[in-house]
Amino acid sequence: MRYLLLFILLLPIPADAIMLVGFGAGGGSCTTQTYDVQYTTKDTYWTVYDTLERGQSWQSGVTGALYSFSLQRDTPGTSATITYRIGTSSDLSSYLVEGTCTIGAGAGWKECVITAGSRPSLTSSTTYYLLFINGIGQEWTVSTDNAAGYANGTSFWDDVLDWSGTVDSADITIKTRMCD
Repeated sequence: MRYLLLFILLLPIPADAIMLVGFGAGGGSCTTQTYDVQYTTKDTYWTVYDTLERGQSWQSGVTGALYSFSLQRDTPGTSATITYRIGTSSDLSSYLVEGTCTIGAGAGWKECVITAGSRPSLTSSTTYYLLFINGIGQEWTVSTDNAAGYANGTSFWDDVLDWSGTVDSADITIKTRMCD
């Protein structure tokens, strides 16, 4: 009979230290990240109700694993949990990744980090689609650009929760970060 002896060592870590640990395939290990898309022009906002889907397409500038996406919350309120899908078509009944993210109560950029091991590999110059749905009874506001000035993508929405979208007249502010 064989035995395995394991030691666990607990060390104090300063409060301002940041540790990133990742395991698995699909871009699991991602100790450093670089912004790819940073569309930050805003002049208004949309309310995201629990009965609506909202989304934005974008074109990746690099090839690699998608670490996160960020949405800009326009006005403070209560936290909301969104379910999101990312894929290569505005019909997201099939998709590359699905997950949940909490949009914090304060105004400002809210980053949704994709779970290690689930990070999709994106290809440069390919258009990707993000669609998100609120939890029941939750609503919040997302910053938008009514001039639809983001040349490499479009926003979309739907009032039927079926993971497909209709092109809209404005762009949602969005940032994406890629694993280095």
